[in-house]
Amino acid sequence: LDYRVTDHFVDPPGLTDDFYAEKSLCLDSGFLAWEPYKAVARLRNGSRKGGPRLGSFNNVAKISPSCLQIWAEILKRTPDATLVLKYGDRFGEEIVCDRYRETFVQCGIMPDRLEFRRAADTLEGHLKLIADVDIALDSFPYQGTMTSLECLAMGTPILSLCGDYYARRATSAMMMRLDLHELVASDRDEYVELATQLMANLDSLRELRYTIQDRFDESTLSNPAQWVKELERVMLRLVEGR
Repeated sequence: LDYRVTDHFVDPPGLTDDFYAEKSLCLDSGFLAWEPYKAVARLRNGSRKGGPRLGSFNNVAKISPSCLQIWAEILKRTPDATLVLKYGDRFGEEIVCDRYRETFVQCGIMPDRLEFRRAADTLEGHLKLIADVDIALDSFPYQGTMTSLECLAMGTPILSLCGDYYARRATSAMMMRLDLHELVASDRDEYVELATQLMANLDSLRELRYTIQDRFDESTLSNPAQWVKELERVMLRLVEGR
């Protein structure tokens, strides 16, 4: 491979160049684009009532022990909050759920504050659950991508911990592209502090949902046609040696 497609949010010039043998092609449109499911438009206008609710929808392979410890600290600081955990049907396995319960208990969080969800029967059910949390907690050090796009499409704020290369910046790059820097933490302490502050004002947090929806709809993240047109122009320049 001679080139890799990226952008200046996920691969800031000079930060990650040494990690790759390929030359980076930074697109103004971003390192990816995705057309939301048609079901999103039918479901996204709901507004949940009730106590604070956090959620994680990332692949369990991405959720590190240190990530769980930080999530436990957030739950300690927001005593009335619960955490929803869902990824495919991973949490349909009791051995997986028990491991998470044990980890959180060791951190001082009782199992009744954890809500394990199996795979939804329908796409609509999956999207409704994403829309039903106040904040999605992005995994670290390996961040989400498809999960994050689904959250943005539903207007669900995603809190991420920004790292120094693609796997640790994918979600953070999306947030920065949407000018949602308040959802990007630079270290673990800030990650906990941002989550705590956001959960302390649920009304403002739920208003943020509509801002996120508008920004996502207007961005290149949800416009694959525009993304492809730019990629075509860049590839033609490469072929023509310009």
